[in-house]
Amino acid sequence: MKRSAVGPITVPFTYSAQFMVRGGRVARAVTVRAEMPVMLRELTDGEAPVSFRLTDCGRFDISHGSSLDIRTASGQHWRPVGSHDGEPSDIAAFCAFVERGGHMASGGSVALEEAITEDELARGRVISDNQVEAKARVAQRFERLIAVDGRIWEPTPEPVWVIQHPSRFDAGYSAYVEKQNAIARPADPLFVYPLDAIAERDATLARFNEHRNLPPDFAALRGEVEILRAENIQYRHDEEPRLRHHLKTHLEYAGDQVRRSIDTISLSAFAHYREFLAAASPDRPIIDLVDALRSFNEGIAEEPGWTEWHKRTTKALDDWDRFSSDRADDLAIKLHL
Repeated sequence: MKRSAVGPITVPFTYSAQFMVRGGRVARAVTVRAEMPVMLRELTDGEAPVSFRLTDCGRFDISHGSSLDIRTASGQHWRPVGSHDGEPSDIAAFCAFVERGGHMASGGSVALEEAITEDELARGRVISDNQVEAKARVAQRFERLIAVDGRIWEPTPEPVWVIQHPSRFDAGYSAYVEKQNAIARPADPLFVYPLDAIAERDATLARFNEHRNLPPDFAALRGEVEILRAENIQYRHDEEPRLRHHLKTHLEYAGDQVRRSIDTISLSAFAHYREFLAAASPDRPIIDLVDALRSFNEGIAEEPGWTEWHKRTTKALDDWDRFSSDRADDLAIKLHL
């Protein structure tokens, strides 16, 4: 399958040379302006899906304060270019920006304006230059970019954190949140916090509670925090639809099974089914559905006629647990938990 690309984009850049004019005796250092074409790798929405959205959280240099989509592909998180320095992320605008020398790969507008052209080198002889190295640097800068959905994206570093149960986690921070109004909610079931914001709120809440003799139950919060490593994000995109499909089909199966065994099913198993039915709304966050499914699965484990259902559900939950097992316990000291 042929990989699609954006370009070619003509990138102006500068390199240094030792140049001796014709008839001269001493070489002098000059800055030379040149151009080279580059291509940008283009991915589809499916290949680089939006993993989560950050809003007003002070991470990723979001100086403008608007929301920021983060995509995940090739074991890497990606943000739109310009989220911190004003570069345009729209493909057409970005290409025009680059071709007029605005990108930092060009070496700066002043350097471009003051540089001589390669045509002027014909007036003498180049003793040495670093053109090859300069071209390699330009190529490297653009190799790290991708084009998705009409925009240009660049790699962005970890760590980023997700809170599995926002309401449960918020309870520990409610007083501070009301006072500071500093929590940003993404337009996504994931609730994303940057590491530095968590650490800051930990320290602030600890001081806040010291004065009121309300020790924060950080141990209960620790299990709600998960680091969003790129490979886990990609796995979520693969695994969550499978688990939701499993839950939907098995909810239907459970209903049929209850109706068939209505005269023999135990009262406790029937109560578990009613709780499961009430909790398993398809529009709920996946982590809540997992909790509901797990509770029901444990409740009917010993029920006659449910053995195969229990076995299949246990496997589905085990698959999900492999995804979500990377908790923040090993990083608790960084979070002051």
